[in-house]
Amino acid sequence: MRLRRFIVPFFGALLVLLTLIIVLLGFAAVRDEFAERERMARLLTQSVYARLLHQLRGVEEILPFLVTARGETAALDVVLLSPVDGQRTGSAVRGALPLGFHPTSVGPLWATSPLFSPSGDPLLVRLVESEGRSFVVGVHLDLQEVFSDDDGLEALRRMILCDARGVVLWGLPDDPFVSRGMIPPSFLRSQPQWSKAPWGDLFWGRAYSLPLAGLRLFVHVPLRSFLKTLVGRLYLPVLLGLSSLLLLWSFWSIVSRQVLDPMEQARLAAVSMRDHLDSVRIPSDYTATIEELSRGMTIFSQGSRLEEVTTFGQALASSLQTLVAQQEELISYSQELESMNVALTETNEAIRHREDLWRCMLEASRAVSSKGDEGLLGRMAEILLDVGEASGVAVDRVEGEGLVLLVEKGYLGLPSRTALPFDACLAGRAVREGRPLWIADVGTESGYFEVHDEVRSEFLLPLVHMGRVLGVLTLSWKERRERDDHLIESLVPLGAFLAGSLDVQRSLEELRQSYSYMAGRLQHLTALYHDETAEHVARTEAYCRFLARRLGKNDEEIERVGFFSRLHDIGKLRVPRYILTKPGRLTAEEFELIKNHTRWGAEILGEARWLDPGRKICLYHHERWDGKGYPEGLAGEAIPWEARVMALADVYDALRSSRAYKGAFSHEKAVSIILEGDDRLRPGHFDPALVEIFRREHGELDVIFNSYREDEV
Repeated sequence: MRLRRFIVPFFGALLVLLTLIIVLLGFAAVRDEFAERERMARLLTQSVYARLLHQLRGVEEILPFLVTARGETAALDVVLLSPVDGQRTGSAVRGALPLGFHPTSVGPLWATSPLFSPSGDPLLVRLVESEGRSFVVGVHLDLQEVFSDDDGLEALRRMILCDARGVVLWGLPDDPFVSRGMIPPSFLRSQPQWSKAPWGDLFWGRAYSLPLAGLRLFVHVPLRSFLKTLVGRLYLPVLLGLSSLLLLWSFWSIVSRQVLDPMEQARLAAVSMRDHLDSVRIPSDYTATIEELSRGMTIFSQGSRLEEVTTFGQALASSLQTLVAQQEELISYSQELESMNVALTETNEAIRHREDLWRCMLEASRAVSSKGDEGLLGRMAEILLDVGEASGVAVDRVEGEGLVLLVEKGYLGLPSRTALPFDACLAGRAVREGRPLWIADVGTESGYFEVHDEVRSEFLLPLVHMGRVLGVLTLSWKERRERDDHLIESLVPLGAFLAGSLDVQRSLEELRQSYSYMAGRLQHLTALYHDETAEHVARTEAYCRFLARRLGKNDEEIERVGFFSRLHDIGKLRVPRYILTKPGRLTAEEFELIKNHTRWGAEILGEARWLDPGRKICLYHHERWDGKGYPEGLAGEAIPWEARVMALADVYDALRSSRAYKGAFSHEKAVSIILEGDDRLRPGHFDPALVEIFRREHGELDVIFNSYREDEV
C-alpha cells in the first residue's frame, strides 16, 4: 500500500533528524565545555597571579624581621635566606645553598632557579638588600589556598605552574606531567590545541603567561573528561529521542496490523475481482465473483480489533450482498432483453435492407440527374454488389429471342458472347416465366449457361416495365447461398427501376439514331449546297477522332466530337451560294456575312442537351487561341476543347484540298504553314497542346488524308 511504502522512508528521515539533533547537541556541549574551561582557566590564572603576588609581597615585608631574628620567625614560605658578599656566600640564616652556587646568577627580580626546597620543590629566588647587606631569598610556592571548593580542587588537578622552559614548579602529585617534572615546550602554546601526551593519551591543553618571573600556568583536560561531560549532557536527549522512536514504531505496528493489513487484504480481493470481471462474460460468473468478494470483506471485518474498521467491513459486505441480489435480478432482465434483442435484430436487418435499397435508389437517381443514363448501369451494378454481398452482377437486355450482355461487375471479366437464346440459359427461363428465380446450386440446374466457373448460386430477376420484360438482372455468389426473401423483396423495386432505365435507354438510342439520320441528311444537304465532298467530311471526322484521342479524351467524348464534326459548317446553308462558290477573294461585306455561319449553325441544331457538343463546334470552330478569331473573340481555355480540335482539323484539310479560290497544297506545305505560319495563319491561332501533337504526329494526318482522297471515289 502507498502508506506502507511511505512509512519506511518516514522513519528513516526521522532517525536521520534525531541523529542530526544529537550531533548538534554534542557540538553545542563540546563548545560549552571549551568555553567553560576557558572561563575557569582565566579565573584561575588571575587567582594564581594574585596569590603569588600577595605571597611574594608578604615575604618582602617580613624579610627585615627574618634577618634580625636570624630565621627564627614562622615565615613558612621563606625556605632560603642566605647572606652574600660579592661572589661569596655566608652562613645561611634559613635553609642552605648548594656547593658551587654563584650568587651572581640571582638578580633583583623574582625568578625561577635550579634551587629546591627540602621537600624537593623548585624555589623562586631574588637578591634583596636589608641593613646594608645582600641576601638571597628563596620562596616555596603553595597554591593550595587558591582552591577552597570542590570545583577548584577539580580544576587544580588540571593545572600546572611551570617556567618558560616547561620545568614544573607546582602541581598535584597525581598529575603525570608533575611526576615527570617537565612539560614539552611544544605544549606551551597560547592557543588551545589537541595533543597527544608522551604516555599516549589525548588531551586538550593551553598555556597562560603570568606577568611574574616568566611563569606559565598550563591547563590541560584529558579526552575522557570531555567524553564524560558529553555523555552527561546528551544522555537525556538521546534517551528521549529513542523513546519517541520506539513509541512511534509501536503505534505504527498497531495501525499496520489492525488497519493496514486488513485494508490490504480488501484491496487484493477487489483487484482480484476486477481482473476476474474483465475476463468473464457470463452474468452468473459476475455474481459468483461478487459473492467471493463479500466473503473476503467479512473476513476482513473479523480480522481487525478496531471498531471503525470492523464497521466498515461489515457495511461493505452487506452492500456487496445487496449487489448480488440486484445482479440476479439483472440476469433475469437480461434474459428477457436477449429474447427481445433477437426480435429487434431481425427487424433491424429488414430495415437495413430497406435502407440499402433506398440508398441505392437515391444514388441511382443522383447519377441519372447528374449525367443522364450514361454509365448508370455500371454504377447500379457496383451498388448491387455491395447490397447483395454478391461475387458478380450482370445486366442483360432482351433483343428479339435472345439476351445481350450490357454490363457486368465482379466476375473479373466475362467471356465475350453474342446474343444468348432464351433456351440456352436460366436468364431466358426467367424472361419466359416472368418471375424471379433463386438457384441455390447452379450445378444441379438443367439449362444453366456457365457464366463463371466459380459461381455456385444465382438470383435472376426479370426487368419488367409497362408489362414488357426488357432484360434480366443476375446476382451470383461463389459459395452456396439459400433463398433470401428479404433480399428478393429489396431487389424487386430496384429491378423495376432498372427496367425503366433500360426503357429510357432504348428510347434515347432510338432518338439518337433519328438525330444521327437527320444530321447525316443535313450534312449531305450542306455538301450539295457548297460543293463539300463526302471525303472531306470523313477526313475531318477522322482528324478530330485522332486528335481527341491524343488529348486523352475518353471513348464517349471521342465519339461525340467525331459525329458532330460532320455538322461544323451546317450554318452555311443560310449563306448565299454565289458567295460560297465565288472563285476570287471575298469583299469585306461578303466575309462579314459568311462569318455568321457559326451562329446560324448553332441555331439550326437547336437547344437539345445531347446536341451541346455540336453547338460548341458550330459556334466556336473559328475562334483562335490568341483571341483573334470569331464570332466572340474567345481565347485560350475559354474556347471549348471540341472547337479547338475542329479548328486544327478544318484548317489542315482546307490547306490540303482544292477550293474555288485556291489549289491544293502538299502535306509538307500544309505542315510548314501550320507550324511556321504565312500571311494569313499563325501557330498562335491553335491550342499549343494540339500544335505539339501535330508537330510530333502530323504524318498520321497525312495517312488519313490519303485514305480518303477524292480521286479514289
